[in-house]
Formats: sequence, C-alpha cells, structure tokens
Amino acid sequence: MLTLFAERNVYTVWVGLPMMRKDSMRAQAKLLNGIFAETVTGRPDVHYLPTWDLTVDVNGEYAAYAEIDDTGRQRQFRAQDGVHFTMLGYQFLARHVQEVIEDRLQHQRKAAKRNEESLGIVD
Repeated sequence: MLTLFAERNVYTVWVGLPMMRKDSMRAQAKLLNGIFAETVTGRPDVHYLPTWDLTVDVNGEYAAYAEIDDTGRQRQFRAQDGVHFTMLGYQFLARHVQEVIEDRLQHQRKAAKRNEESLGIVD
C-alpha cells in the first residue's frame, strides 16, 4: 500500500500503536511498532509517528488520564478497554498528526521557494 501511495505522490503519516493497559497486548504492540518503524525507514514519503510516549505517565506506565489540552487539567483520553481512545484522546492524536503534516507542508513550501529563486522566478 505504501508503494501505491508513493507512486501517486501521497505523503503518509503512519501512526504507531499506543501503550496498552494489558501486559500481553503491550508486548504485541511494542513488537508491531518496531516492525512498523522498520518498514518505513528510508522512505521520504512516509513519516512514522510513534504514540507510545504520548500515552504513558511520567513513570513510563499506561496512562488513562493526562493533560492533553490547554486547561491544565487531567482528562481521560483512553477508553475503558485500555486499547482505544476517548473522543478527546483521538483529538489529541489528531493534533500530533496535524503537526507532522504542517511541518511537511512548510518544508515543501521552503523547498519550492528555493527552487523558484534558483530559477530566477520572483513573486
């Protein structure tokens, strides 16, 4: 699928799995994240966004609550199943994906401007 996206010049953000509450699922998620990261290594058309560190507490343990917005309050961002997110949690992750995309667009704009300047094209 990544090759198909690359052939069509589609930039991809691959979102890694978060910390899971159950130990067995945690180990599987960690293994899969390693595979995902290895799969996208060296692909300029894909950004791997790890979410593990975004979903743990200060001790590196599973966190169901965190300061995820500008209120400064602890908010529940993980669902009761210890796997999924609450709507606030999905919005939290979406902001991180948005930052990656905005960084990419800014980089592309700068590169295009440098290219135009090197060709003598002026606004």
